[in-house]
Amino acid sequence: MQKQTVKDFEWLVVDDGSTDGTKDLITQFQEKSDFPIRYIYKSNGGKHTALNVGIQTICSELIFIVNSDDCVTDDAVESILRIHKKYRSQNNICGYAFLRAFPDGKVNGKKFDVDEKIGSYIDVRVNGDDTGADKAEVFKIHCLKEFPFPEYPNEKFLG
Repeated sequence: MQKQTVKDFEWLVVDDGSTDGTKDLITQFQEKSDFPIRYIYKSNGGKHTALNVGIQTICSELIFIVNSDDCVTDDAVESILRIHKKYRSQNNICGYAFLRAFPDGKVNGKKFDVDEKIGSYIDVRVNGDDTGADKAEVFKIHCLKEFPFPEYPNEKFLG
């Protein structure tokens, strides 16, 4: 994240009960960072519960969910903000999907048929022609605050 071409973002780390020294690593990142980094620790409950904690904490317009093993391009934030500026006022849009790639540069799944397409999540991501591939998804935070991930006792996985 240090190499981002635009620093207009906050990095929120929700630690879902790790025991691997994550807090110490994040403290080191915070000391060297030129953008804000917040850290929240919670008992292990699964990714969906960590997302709910983060979503309720965020005050920005957008959320870009990045896992601990993900890498982003140096212009990821810049690209997100460019698209958001273009579509920000359209209330029927809850987010944006970008391509994900492997470290060797090969796109996960297939490339989009067109650079920009407006459609429902169901039409594009569930019923589209590249349903199994991960995409880098950015959501307008109000949509996720309104519809949190369901949580069930003793369930730590939500597909």
